Amino acid sequence: MTEWSIEFEIRGIESPNDDAVDDLIEHLHDYAAVVAIFPDGYSVRMSTIADAPEAALASARSAVAAATRSVGVPVEPVVRVEVSTEDVLDAELRQPTMPALVGVAEIAQRLGVSRQRVSELAGTDQFPEPLARLAAGPIWAEPTLLRFLEQWERRPGRKPVRAA
Repeated sequence: MTEWSIEFEIRGIESPNDDAVDDLIEHLHDYAAVVAIFPDGYSVRMSTIADAPEAALASARSAVAAATRSVGVPVEPVVRVEVSTEDVLDAELRQPTMPALVGVAEIAQRLGVSRQRVSELAGTDQFPEPLARLAAGPIWAEPTLLRFLEQWERRPGRKPVRAA
């Protein structure tokens, strides 16, 4: 037997109110259910034990159908269903949900140039657009910057001035 995590996402309906969500969670207590509300629907993530993913999905679908009927919350249209082992879900939840961010100082250090040079590069068409511009300056997603670095053709600096 394996512990499975199943998520149903229902969209295109009026979101359930807080009381209905509380009742839904109570009806699905044995499944350790979590309900998320969206402006146009909701999702239910729950756990169950079964031999195979198909059996886990059938069990969860039956439990959600009974709970939503009892609470008076629509269960259609389901726009997404996800079935995974709890181990896979735990590994996914440990992953960062936001990319590493870098600013002008971090980019300058990585490129081995001045912050002023980074600002000049940022003004070119080849440099990626920042995710945001804060009071402290622009910030970029590190993966975007790494793609730029792969394509950047570094040019040597100014030639030294020779005395006549």
